[in-house]
This record gives sequence, C-alpha cells and structure tokens, in this order.
Amino acid sequence: MEKIESHELQSDLSMVGFEKVFVQVEQTEKTEQSDKKTDVHEHIQEFEADSTELVSMAEASRRLKIPYPTLRRQVLAGKIESSLGRDGKPLVRLARHEKPSNIREQKVNKPEPITVQSEHSANIQRLLEVIESERSYSRSLNERLEAANHRNGYLEAQAEGFQEQIKLLTDSQHKRGWWARFSSWFMTGR
Repeated sequence: MEKIESHELQSDLSMVGFEKVFVQVEQTEKTEQSDKKTDVHEHIQEFEADSTELVSMAEASRRLKIPYPTLRRQVLAGKIESSLGRDGKPLVRLARHEKPSNIREQKVNKPEPITVQSEHSANIQRLLEVIESERSYSRSLNERLEAANHRNGYLEAQAEGFQEQIKLLTDSQHKRGWWARFSSWFMTGR
C-alpha cells in the first residue's frame, strides 16, 4: 500500500502540464523587475530634478563665492555641470542645499546665545553682543583684505604683461634715420 501512495506522490510531483504556468510566472517576474528598474530610474531623475536647480552664471558665482571668469572657464571646460538656457547663455546646475566653497566661512562657529542666570547677566550679554559685533567687523575687514589682495594680484599680472610688451617694442629714439646713416657713409668716407 505504501508503494501505491509513493507512486501517487511521484505522479503528483511531476511537472507535466505546468510549463505554461512557469513561463508566465517567469515573464511576469521579468516585467516586474523591468518596471522596478524604470521606477528606480524615474525616482532618481525626479530626485535629481528636485535637488538641483539651474541658475545664471552670475548667481552661481555669487553662491559659490568664486570669481565669474573662473566659473566661466570651469563651465566651458566641463568641470561644472551646466546646460544652455533659452537665450543661449549657460545655466549652472547647483544643488538646492549647495554650501559656499569658501572654507573660512565654514569654519566659523556661530556661538549660540548663552543665557546666564546671575546678577551680572546683563553685563555679560552686552559683552557677548560687543564680541559678536567685533567678529562681524573683523569678517568684513577680512573680506575687504581678500578683495584687495585679489585686485593687487590682478594689477601685478597686468604690470608684468605690460613689461613684456615694452621689451618687444623697438627703440627707435636712439637709432639714426636711414638718410643720416646713408649720408654719413659718404661724409666719413667709409
């Protein structure tokens, strides 16, 4: 009796007639996987579209705190991602949460307001305000100094360029004219 039952089990386990079912299951799995892949690509594109924005070169220069000519060179070289706008001018693609690339500003820790519970709290708060105003004044002076250094470097580069141009000019003031040289040939007897 056990043999009959095992034979019945073997016939129940055969795969005859189930080929269509397995093929359909495999096809649905493949389409689901391709749908998931396209969904993932769509989500990535939506995320990239949501997390970036196109801004003008001047605005990008201001946000990234780099000079406009430097930004323009980097965009033309393809180092910074950009696309052409409707007017034909390049628009720079920036992340919405783009932080300025100026390291000095990132390192500055803004002190949180400290509440002091003592009899001298008013004096301490006033001193903290004075310190903060001095820090902001120091930052503004630092920015002006950086701008002056940039301008100084620019002017030095221009001066070097002009010196090279002066070296290329001929010194026609100290040279005698061709008629004087020709007549001196007859006069001196050379």
